[in-house]
Amino acid sequence: MSFSKNKEHPYTKQVTIQKFSACINGVKAESFQKDVFNAIKNLGNGTLNVSKEIHIKCRRYEEVDSKLFVFFSWYDDKIDVSTTEAIADDKITAKTVDNADICHLFVSIENNILWAFTTLSPLNIDVRLNQTFFKLLKNKNLNIVNETDKDNVAIIQKEGINHIEIEGVFDLLSLGFPKKNMFSKMVQKEKNKEEEQNHYGTLILGKKGDAKIIQRIEENPAVALSYMKSDSNETAKSIYIVTKKKRKIDGRDLKKRHILYLTPNGKTKTVHWSDVCDLFSSIDD
Repeated sequence: MSFSKNKEHPYTKQVTIQKFSACINGVKAESFQKDVFNAIKNLGNGTLNVSKEIHIKCRRYEEVDSKLFVFFSWYDDKIDVSTTEAIADDKITAKTVDNADICHLFVSIENNILWAFTTLSPLNIDVRLNQTFFKLLKNKNLNIVNETDKDNVAIIQKEGINHIEIEGVFDLLSLGFPKKNMFSKMVQKEKNKEEEQNHYGTLILGKKGDAKIIQRIEENPAVALSYMKSDSNETAKSIYIVTKKKRKIDGRDLKKRHILYLTPNGKTKTVHWSDVCDLFSSIDD
């Protein structure tokens, strides 16, 4: 076994493998695996352009039994890396690195079901998957969505929701707070107007004022996942669902996922392709 459920030598690289499904106009993408395989073969050594500087290349792909394993590399044309020379002083020196990897995306596909994880980049994996397969398949109606953890969904539907807690940075004015009030006076003064309006806290959504939101999530807990789709760590918010029995469920636990540990590939902060294939071969649900 080339991975572990626990962090122990030599398995020290943590990865979070999430389950997704591919849909077209909200309907199961029946030919997704076949379409991806054919598109990769046609792409060959070519690249997919995300922007003028950012590109995607398919580094490896392999068919194992009924599954297709794929390794996509996102890279930047040029990145300036800060360096410390032998006679370093307070002047920052840099070396330019060509075609520097910024994200490794590993995907297992069986029919329209995907298991995937990233290394190198903290950017939301939902964004990486949707952009990669949109560029590869050129289908604007394609959508890659999270599969939910059935156990936690069942708990929410059985116990009901008492309230929802959203932790993060909020614009007080957008929430209805006047520019100067008792609450804002309690908060440390910031240096500029923009910083003054934004504060970290917990927003509580309850049935009294947010009945429709609560009811919608009770009926379909997967709706809560849409609140967590964020492109940057600066705007990301943590979602917690508190049931009527006071059970607190982290919104991330609504996603079907596994946290596992692999052997790191040297100092690159990524992993070995052979280990990835072994891991994907071992995951059924």
